[in-house]
Amino acid sequence: MITQYITLRLIYLVFYIIAFGIGLYVKKYHKGLHILVGLLGLGLFTEYLVSANNAISDVNYEDYIYNIYVPFEYFLYASFFYCINKNRYIRKSILISIPLFIVSILIFSEFKAIFGEKLRTNIYVLSGIFTIIWSLWTLFILEPIKGITFKTHPLFWICTGLIIFYSVNTPYNLMYDSLKELDKDLFKLASKIVQRGSNMFLYLIISIGFICSHRMKK
Repeated sequence: MITQYITLRLIYLVFYIIAFGIGLYVKKYHKGLHILVGLLGLGLFTEYLVSANNAISDVNYEDYIYNIYVPFEYFLYASFFYCINKNRYIRKSILISIPLFIVSILIFSEFKAIFGEKLRTNIYVLSGIFTIIWSLWTLFILEPIKGITFKTHPLFWICTGLIIFYSVNTPYNLMYDSLKELDKDLFKLASKIVQRGSNMFLYLIISIGFICSHRMKK
């Protein structure tokens, strides 16, 4: 089981590195894509922190690290969608979501130990719901570009990837604590497969979006 976990994590990190590398290399049709590349870089740094913690420390701070990362992840996604869209209604809604998200974090944590050792899945669920909303809204108001079909538009791939990713992870995170109580060992393996698998899918789809952006700039 340990060998399977290590192998899956290595494959997951390879997907992550490739997506980040493609993001750095490709030409950007919009400056907002730089935010997405920065988010991938932050996420990759977070994963290496987790790996370093597991390798050199007897105390597991994995959940603590992810509790810090998730709010920053949403703020960067919100910045990305704010920058990539021109529609004033979606931009205003994104701005409103920021204080709502911060207040929700405080309420969920009961105004204490916001970044505690227990993974706060409710915060991750909320960020996922917001991200799905911005992705669907962006696709709905996506303006056509001359010579670019809908399926070759970078935002089609990026938004679709985020919608599918969070549609899988949000129900899973809602049942996270209940599933964990059933069988901790089986849960640990299953969670890595679900989380790593959906993440690898997301990085693949985002990579396709980056490649589409590169082709638009040729």
